[in-house]
Amino acid sequence: MTTACPRTHKTLEWLEGNSFTLCNEPYIPTREDLMGHSSVINLTFKSPAANGGNVLKKIYIDTSIGTLSDHHAVILQMGEPGHTVTNPTTNQLNWKHADEEVFKKTLKNLIEENSIKYEQIVSEILNSEKQLTMPNELDRATEFIQQLLENTAKEAIPTCRICSRSKPWWTPKLSKAYAKLQEA
Repeated sequence: MTTACPRTHKTLEWLEGNSFTLCNEPYIPTREDLMGHSSVINLTFKSPAANGGNVLKKIYIDTSIGTLSDHHAVILQMGEPGHTVTNPTTNQLNWKHADEEVFKKTLKNLIEENSIKYEQIVSEILNSEKQLTMPNELDRATEFIQQLLENTAKEAIPTCRICSRSKPWWTPKLSKAYAKLQEA
């Protein structure tokens, strides 16, 4: 039997002392490595305010969403399910050729273009000194952030050009390795 480290004990004491509730369902893995080993490493907790206000309606692990990580997507549904969010992995963007610096620069430019709304949301809703935020305010802030990220992706990430000879598994890293091989 193994014993938990002191930080784990302190974290558990803090969670229990502040009445947080674990949302994960038992035995549902949140991570799987390339060898097929799975584990529950991503834990999701609800605060008493989220529990009492019934803000988080549904929390689950979605293993069907393909990501570039070995972690599964943790889906949090806030509010009523009236607003559908499309899967960003189906928008035909070539994520393999995404450039982090270009993405950050584009995001910064879009924030500057929308500076009035950005400043309003940050000062009124996402203010660290604010004690209570209504669900509709959180929805508004979430939708704004989502729009910023979607618009940034559309501008900064090239689209896929699918043809009969496309190799979706081929990456820029493989291109460099192949070029080195040809030089040798």
